[in-house]
Amino acid sequence: MFNLQNIKEAIVATSITVLIAGFIYFLDSRYEFFSSINWNLRGADMYDFFYREKNKNSLVRDTNIVLVQIEDSREKIANQINIIEEYNPAIVGIDAVFENKKDTRGDSKLLQSIINKPNLVFAYKLGTDKDEGILKHNFFDTSVSKEHAGYIDFNRDKYVIRTWSPFQDADGIRHFAFTSRIAQLYSPKKFNQLKYRENGNEIINYTGNTERYTGILKEELLEYHQKNQLQKLFNNKIILLGYFAKYPPFVPDDLYFSPLNDPAQKIRAPDMYGIVIHANILSMILDGNYAKIASKLTSFLIAFFLIFLFLLYMIYLYSENGMPSYSKILLIQLLVILLVLFFLLEVYNIFLWKTPLLPVLISLIICIEVLGIYKIIARWLHKKTGYKTAYSK
Repeated sequence: MFNLQNIKEAIVATSITVLIAGFIYFLDSRYEFFSSINWNLRGADMYDFFYREKNKNSLVRDTNIVLVQIEDSREKIANQINIIEEYNPAIVGIDAVFENKKDTRGDSKLLQSIINKPNLVFAYKLGTDKDEGILKHNFFDTSVSKEHAGYIDFNRDKYVIRTWSPFQDADGIRHFAFTSRIAQLYSPKKFNQLKYRENGNEIINYTGNTERYTGILKEELLEYHQKNQLQKLFNNKIILLGYFAKYPPFVPDDLYFSPLNDPAQKIRAPDMYGIVIHANILSMILDGNYAKIASKLTSFLIAFFLIFLFLLYMIYLYSENGMPSYSKILLIQLLVILLVLFFLLEVYNIFLWKTPLLPVLISLIICIEVLGIYKIIARWLHKKTGYKTAYSK
């Protein structure tokens, strides 16, 4: 069985492994030195499998949120707002920025449609990406309307939208995300739950794409309004007015990569409209179904524990029967990696607890090589100083 000597050597070899893994992780995060072999290659992430499977098996729609396709002129958008407001929605979130004045008629109609409407939430650009420039507000903004507005910028993780910032501080001002502002007006209780989490970034717990929500195209809005079929659909609901399409061909306007996207496609294309991402965030807030992410320190501690058990077993095999064949070691290593990944994915599936993978993966990949180096050093120390080691033979 395992003896104290084997345990001691496993701890030493594990410590060296984790230290080297930490150095590699530091290089990768600081300089993207290892970006070509990063697990996030081409935007992939193991936890995305969870969302793709969840999306395949999800048949339940979120009836609290309705998507309405926005028109292409301000006068028509004003008409849409007037139609929607007739059916007493709880909140109308407008996922569009009206930065500059255009035609007098359209601007006037839009202003008339939004005046004295306390359930409207407007969008603006905070300019968090380097190429987006400075903050972009609506031309009609006042101190009152700003209290009913939120930024629509998304966080990008290797081009995939996996997280979002509920709040951001800029120029000494606390800014609310578009979805945070909607939640504040729709359900103060759920908003306070979000606020008290005090997380700068939250994982978006996706529940589905456009099929998850009732989507109404601009032509359908007029048709259903004429037939008086919108009362049940809109009454006391959150209406998100923005750009999307229900049927192909899809155009790249306001399209993003989401975790539901299949990385195995030869030619990958963005798969989710911004308004649908906002809808997923709102569903998560209102359901209180938040995902959690472990700290990097926790990830390294998990890596230490797993590597210790693995190397302890390898040292035990050597002390009992001599060094196993290299092919056998590689097979065991591969099986361990697959089992660890499966285990971490199941933990996320059950508890919505995400462990940063890179420290664990780097440690698992290099541990055999580090053990080989440790064996050489241990033998040298044994000859020179009498250092006790299982590798003295």
